[in-house]
Amino acid sequence: MRPGSALKRDPANTAPAENAFLTAIAVAQQQRARSFELRAALDLARLYNSTSRPEDAHALLASALKGFSPTPELSEIEQAQALLAALAETDKVKNAAASRQGRLQLQTDYGQALLWSRGFGSEEAKAALDRALELAAGADSAAARFSAYYGKWLSCAARGELGLARQIAERFLREAKIEGRMFEAAVASRSLGLNCFWQGDFNEAKATLEETLRLCDAQQDSQVNVSFGSDTVALAKSFLALTTWVLGEVTRARVLIGETIARAVETGHTPTLVTAYWCKALLEMLRGDADGASRDATRVIELSREYGLGHYLAHGMVCFGWARTS
Repeated sequence: MRPGSALKRDPANTAPAENAFLTAIAVAQQQRARSFELRAALDLARLYNSTSRPEDAHALLASALKGFSPTPELSEIEQAQALLAALAETDKVKNAAASRQGRLQLQTDYGQALLWSRGFGSEEAKAALDRALELAAGADSAAARFSAYYGKWLSCAARGELGLARQIAERFLREAKIEGRMFEAAVASRSLGLNCFWQGDFNEAKATLEETLRLCDAQQDSQVNVSFGSDTVALAKSFLALTTWVLGEVTRARVLIGETIARAVETGHTPTLVTAYWCKALLEMLRGDADGASRDATRVIELSREYGLGHYLAHGMVCFGWARTS
């Protein structure tokens, strides 16, 4: 029996027909029969639209149409696209989209605030960012979606889930490049470079971080930009300094860390400055310079306490402890 036959028996009661269409969609998805899924989704979208549920119809069709292009062999594609376009112009769909965007932005901002205050690996930040990624899945805003990717990457990396973090960074970079968003691509590249460094893949880290700096240089506006937690140039240079030192390019490492501190001071952005001094403390530790590490770690601790940056306070205390016992 076709799902639509339930409506013919009792047009006033749409619940049986809706359930039948949803079942048909679920079966088609399980069998990966996308043509059948689209047909059932189109029928259900029409039902939703006729019962004053245009926002549900729009969300259903937008998902079902992904990857389809119009073709005479499946006329439902063109019909679904026409209905989707019409639904997008309704006030209910516009208001629903704005509401989703607002929730996503608030959730992402909340997650990022928890990262800095409770720690990048905290359970609170993880839960908030997981929810942000759920909201981002259907978001039309690339900026909010990429911000959610970045927050989730930070959380996974801090929790030691480096394999998952790398997958997120690679997805972030891939999508940013496909969509032609070069600033976000630079942020994704810096994240991937840091991830490679933490995994001990130093040659790949060096190549990726150098690519980050090229992406920044290629942008028309290469001025300070502290979106996504820190200034991208400062962060890329700080970890490139550590990477090049490990690879034996010690002179270049010293030049890069000096440029990092200068750039961080220029930003006037506390998290960027704290990150720069932390990386400088790490470099001093690699060099075996206890006095230098103590000086930079003290700066990290002072700034972290002043601005409530719990994550970097812990890092600064580790560096300071090393310096005191060396």
